[in-house]
Amino acid sequence: MEAVKQVYISVEDYFALEKTAECRHEYIDGEIFAMSGTSDFHNFITQNILIALRQRLRGSPCKVFMENVRLQVDEGVRYTYPDVMVTCDDRDLTDRYTKRYPVLIVEVLSDSTEADDRGKKASKYRRISTLQQYVLVSQSECSVELFSRTQTSNWMLTELSTPDSILNLSCLNLEIPLTEIYEAIEFS
Repeated sequence: MEAVKQVYISVEDYFALEKTAECRHEYIDGEIFAMSGTSDFHNFITQNILIALRQRLRGSPCKVFMENVRLQVDEGVRYTYPDVMVTCDDRDLTDRYTKRYPVLIVEVLSDSTEADDRGKKASKYRRISTLQQYVLVSQSECSVELFSRTQTSNWMLTELSTPDSILNLSCLNLEIPLTEIYEAIEFS
């Protein structure tokens, strides 16, 4: 992410800008950051996850969103665009542009976002009370990290690194094989 301006912008002005902007921006403490483009691997993986989730959640109250739907992380402070998120909360039906109550967030890692996806962004996401699982997916190797909230509100890490591994999304009562996530991807 690259800062667009070093001046404070209000949340209201940010929302207005996003309605007409040619590219998406994340909002962090009054600053906006232009979102960079993605690689074809990033795009394939994101689509594969979206399709797998949509197929498995068809007919359920849960909705899957991809990249262009905003997430309110901290009201008035931080708004992001996760690669994929799922919400099962009716309150998220009231705003077509911003979701607030995700149960699952998935980020596909890239060189420019990995540090933030693992660091500050992950820390902020884990504070969302409805979030039950956070998934980091590598695009450079077969590697998926699943962070799951425990009953004591701690977070447990499950690492998956073989194509025959199964991503268990217990928050949605479904599983996705890594072969499905990495369909059309050939690592060198």
